[in-house]
Amino acid sequence: MRNDEPAVFWPADRTLFQEGQPYNPRFDLRTDAVIVYGIDDSLPARIADWRARGYHVHLMTGLAWGEYQDYLLGRWDGQVHWDNAQRLADGTPKQHGQDIPYMVPCESYGAYLESLLKVAIEAGVEAVFLEEPEFWSFTGYGPGFEQAWLARYGTPYRDPDSDPEAFSLAAELKYVLYRDLIERLCNAVKRESAARPGGPIPCYVATHSLLNYAHNRIVSPMSSLREIENCDGVIVQTWSHTARSQALYEGVRSERMFEVAFLEYCSGLELARDTKRHLWFLADPVEDSPDYGWDRYRSGYETTIAASLFFPAVGAFEVMPWASRIFTGRYPRRRDGPPGDTIPAHYASELLAVANALSNMPGGPVTWDCGTYGIGVLTADSLMFRRGGPDQDDPELSAFYGLALPPLMAGMPVQPVSLETVATSGVPPDVRVLLLSYDGMTPPNAAAHERLADWVRAGNALVLFGEANGPYETLPAWWNEPENRCGPWPHLHCLLGMVGNTGTYRVDSGVVIAVPEGPITLARQPTGAAQVRALVRVVMEALGANAPVYREQAYMTMRRGQYLVAAGMSSPPANAGTAEAKHIHGRFIDMFDGNLALLDGISLTAGSCAFVLDLDQVPHGTPAVLAASGRVENVWTPDGSLSFSVSGPTDTWGVIRVMLPTAPKRAWAGSTRIEAVWDNATQTAMLRHPNATDGVAYRIEW
Repeated sequence: MRNDEPAVFWPADRTLFQEGQPYNPRFDLRTDAVIVYGIDDSLPARIADWRARGYHVHLMTGLAWGEYQDYLLGRWDGQVHWDNAQRLADGTPKQHGQDIPYMVPCESYGAYLESLLKVAIEAGVEAVFLEEPEFWSFTGYGPGFEQAWLARYGTPYRDPDSDPEAFSLAAELKYVLYRDLIERLCNAVKRESAARPGGPIPCYVATHSLLNYAHNRIVSPMSSLREIENCDGVIVQTWSHTARSQALYEGVRSERMFEVAFLEYCSGLELARDTKRHLWFLADPVEDSPDYGWDRYRSGYETTIAASLFFPAVGAFEVMPWASRIFTGRYPRRRDGPPGDTIPAHYASELLAVANALSNMPGGPVTWDCGTYGIGVLTADSLMFRRGGPDQDDPELSAFYGLALPPLMAGMPVQPVSLETVATSGVPPDVRVLLLSYDGMTPPNAAAHERLADWVRAGNALVLFGEANGPYETLPAWWNEPENRCGPWPHLHCLLGMVGNTGTYRVDSGVVIAVPEGPITLARQPTGAAQVRALVRVVMEALGANAPVYREQAYMTMRRGQYLVAAGMSSPPANAGTAEAKHIHGRFIDMFDGNLALLDGISLTAGSCAFVLDLDQVPHGTPAVLAASGRVENVWTPDGSLSFSVSGPTDTWGVIRVMLPTAPKRAWAGSTRIEAVWDNATQTAMLRHPNATDGVAYRIEW
């Protein structure tokens, strides 16, 4: 999370959207690329139509599920493949829709997907996205999975729910099956596209975060994607639907959308840290559920967009999935009752203005206003391996959130840090304190512990929570000798030179505190969050003058180039003050307003978010297009005038705010004379005119 460094994750196509429908001017968003979804007979025509409109054309297809009835029902190879559906204990297939089961990856399924990707490559797609490798934790039954078990373990299949060891073995198998499928398909994409001009095309994975999958009892290969040579990057699929996952904090179970979204996006950074892989962050202006109204969708969208912008190492975005459902859908949509409303004009303008801002989002300069910086919470892919199995009692994923939420609620930008990545790349250089519990996961390998111990000795702090001696921690594993299965702590304690299970220890220049209370217990207590923060304060102070100063506050802000993003924490500690006390002075353009309204300052409230353009950070009086609800191109400033074009979907409004040296005399949209509403205090003018997909040429004279 080195937010002060130049961005390293930025692809050429910085903005994308995905769409399964043919080209339609009502959702022609003018992003750098479009991701056409699904491989069928219409694919060549869809590619040609989008490319004719100037788009780079990528492809997305599902890994765990899709419109794969040809394979399922025997039309592809003459064999019915229902045996390879993910099944519940009663034999029922787990389905995404009618005749769309979640699949168990197997040889024939991999071959079928390879054949589809070959068709797409021959049709001319310029990149491939493999979406959502997902194996539900409560599946793991049926012939397909039983055969995979025998092939991997060489032992008779065991019911995953029979005991913790069987459940863990099933989860690890699910993980490996999708990891191997992704590697196979990435290799196939490179092989099949090798002869194309410019060489092989990139292959990416679109995936939810580790936190969301663990919370929702799904196994996915996550950090192992880093090991796949031909996997070129990831779309981190976090949006309001995933961020609505309810978490416990101070004993209260509730939505904590900004904080959950912040942690989900941040955990995605670990998929590319210290690599050359590309990352995109996704946000969705609607949600998967069609049962809500536009106000709810808008609120969730703004919250997740704000959360995503706190990570300036990432400057590429899938600005929305399924543009057709956003710009042509009606909500709320119910089986019985009148149809809902189409998207309000002001919300459509807001989405287009944000998308245009994302296309040019700077990486810096960056300035934080936050609580103590440099705190991390360790994660491992094994967070997914024991969700919903025998002897589990952590539905809110408090094993993670019980450590991450307490400092984050105090305005501290906590960073999830993957133990798998620590093993290969070490701890991020800006992290000085790490929190670790094995109450909900287990360590991936000895190298992770060795790198942690070296990091502590170099002058950093580690806080260990819980006893880690439950039925999952004491299974046969690399950290447990067969005759002494007492959990993963002894291995790490030995490396750190600790002589007891609890207490405070000096380890060369570093410090370790071990406490018996685990995060699940602490999350259920009204005072648990305060106990976590108190331990963070103690180790920060123990590190001495070179450590960050411990500081709590009720909000976080970041200045990112000319933009400012701000959030009031939803449940700040009492001694951190209140978000309401934070007023940010200045003159701003509100990017979360479809009219690009001008603001004289921002007053944060608890749970509120803001995304604004700071007019003090742009050259005052210099002609420029500052914000627009459409794609801005062809900017030209001949003497005494400003010319540019804005393109956007039909049935939407182009709302544009420009900086000028003096009040405008005349303005045109094409050949039509339009009004330019002048604000003398900010030296900006606001224009409005219907959008057009091929662009509207604007000219302003002063």
